[in-house]
Amino acid sequence: MWRLNLTLLIVLAFSLVVPVMAQDGEEDAGSASTEEPSTQAPEEAPAPPPPPPATEAPAPTAVSAPAATAVPGPGSVVFSDNFDDPSKPNFPVTTRDATERSQGYIDGQYEIINGTRSGGEGEGLPGTYSNSTIAIDAKVSGGPDTAGPYVSCRRANNDNEDYQLSVEPAHQRFRLYRYQGGGSANVTLVMQNSTAIRGKDEVNRLELTCAASTITAAINGTQVTSVQDATYTTGRHRFGVNGGGAVGRFDNLVVTLR
Repeated sequence: MWRLNLTLLIVLAFSLVVPVMAQDGEEDAGSASTEEPSTQAPEEAPAPPPPPPATEAPAPTAVSAPAATAVPGPGSVVFSDNFDDPSKPNFPVTTRDATERSQGYIDGQYEIINGTRSGGEGEGLPGTYSNSTIAIDAKVSGGPDTAGPYVSCRRANNDNEDYQLSVEPAHQRFRLYRYQGGGSANVTLVMQNSTAIRGKDEVNRLELTCAASTITAAINGTQVTSVQDATYTTGRHRFGVNGGGAVGRFDNLVVTLR
């Protein structure tokens, strides 16, 4: 009998527990079924700020190299005048005083009239040189038999010192001397005759070179003398005419470095 009662108690207890468990399961299932999945998109990370605009480096400024200045060397012509253009004179074109009259550019030549009874008159060239050659065509008319053209180099500013080549066409004679104040102070380095010299009223081309201590003279392309003298080292060039009343005509003047 007690066993039957125990069995009934177990059955009764079981019947009470099962519905409760079933109800709890249904509630769990309903709760799960009614929960909707979230449709909201995940929050995006903020976009990084745009990079700053690229700044181009300024183009380098082209710097021009200074133009090289050519330095004249031996053989370079540094002065010339063919006397063909009187509108661009390098020498006076009017009379300078009562005793020396330079009529200037005439017929493509330069004329110097020596109005004095003795001595010479001439024109100085621009520029100062140590080693150079002056060359010029010269024709002299009138005046004494000793009249003739001359050229000089290394002439001092006071016009009292230079090396001078003078020619006497009537005698076919030349003289190379060191002019140092005039008169008896002048020193004759060479004086002699030469068949290279053409007669009076003819054109003679005179060339005088001063290079270091060597002084060289040439007439009409022929070297007539060369001497050693180191008294003067630099100065100007000059050309002109010796002999009072003589008229000199000059052409094709060139100065060349040595």
